[in-house]
Amino acid sequence: MPDDFRQTPPDLPVPVDDGAADHLAGLALPPLLLPSTLGGTFDLGVQAGLLVAYVYPRTGRPGEPLPEALALPTFTAAGMRLYRRLTLVARDGRIERVFYPVFPPERNAEDVLAWLKAAG
Repeated sequence: MPDDFRQTPPDLPVPVDDGAADHLAGLALPPLLLPSTLGGTFDLGVQAGLLVAYVYPRTGRPGEPLPEALALPTFTAAGMRLYRRLTLVARDGRIERVFYPVFPPERNAEDVLAWLKAAG
């Protein structure tokens, strides 16, 4: 076990792209109300401009079903259906780029920023 919980253990296997997110690029974001840190809610499906959404296991509320939004990749652990880690980049409500699988997770934000800079 590493001393720093923010670092991926060196012996963790690198995930293989199983194609479970291949259908997402080009899709419109669905209406989905999410709690906002500014108060109220944020509707994912009506956002203009650039949106970066990070999805990871344990996103959601325990005991509540996952939203049927986009058929995101999932896995089952301890009897729970959980999201696989991925990052969506959308512009004007349409998914432009999907980072999947995300590995190592601590580098993903840098990968997204590099892609955004290159994409202009």
